[in-house]
Amino acid sequence: MTRSMLRPVRSILSLNRAKEVAILTRFLELGPEHRLLDVGCGDGFWTARLARHAREVVGVDIDERVIATAQARHSQRNLRFERGSALGLAYEDASFDRVVAVSAVEHFEDSRASLKEMARVLKPGGILALSVDSLAPDNSSSSFRRWHARRHDVNAYYDGVKLSEELFDAGLDSDGSTHHEIFTSRFAGQLRELFIRHPKVFFPLFPFFLAGCRLADTLGLGGRTSGQILVGRAWKK
Repeated sequence: MTRSMLRPVRSILSLNRAKEVAILTRFLELGPEHRLLDVGCGDGFWTARLARHAREVVGVDIDERVIATAQARHSQRNLRFERGSALGLAYEDASFDRVVAVSAVEHFEDSRASLKEMARVLKPGGILALSVDSLAPDNSSSSFRRWHARRHDVNAYYDGVKLSEELFDAGLDSDGSTHHEIFTSRFAGQLRELFIRHPKVFFPLFPFFLAGCRLADTLGLGGRTSGQILVGRAWKK
């Protein structure tokens, strides 16, 4: 199986992405009149699902290979993919009703500059919804944080305060009530760490890991922690 063929499989076999995007979709309050920009869209798997709820969706990513994969795999009439940088979006001011970034901002060289660009292309009153990695000492081991940052090119991990500050600096309004955490039990975090470190080994057991993480979060197994993933929302002033 080629790398491009594996990308959609990795999107599906994620312990968090479906829930992440479900929360983001709710936060975006998408309607048939809305134009949405997905920054850091990757192979477009989740962008295509967001396109079911909007008039027009544009996915942008700096990686030419994943954009080619997205263009080849998704052909909805209201969806297109373009190569571009989050640090200099090639769109006019106030040209989108909604902007989304799915676990992308923490990978950018300059997260503050990218958020300012997202705010620039967002219409006044428009919504930005985003998810970010939020690994911290209380929810993950130091060895996992080092491995994860190196393996996935993470430049910074977020908490609610850091995310709110950067959104505010970008000219966006946000508050703690619009933050949602995923993997908030110690046992769920440990299960996730085990799975994403060894996906090939545990691939046949994916349904059990998924169910285990959700049950652990529901019951708070092992004790409550801050979430390993943070989902937030902000509005253009």
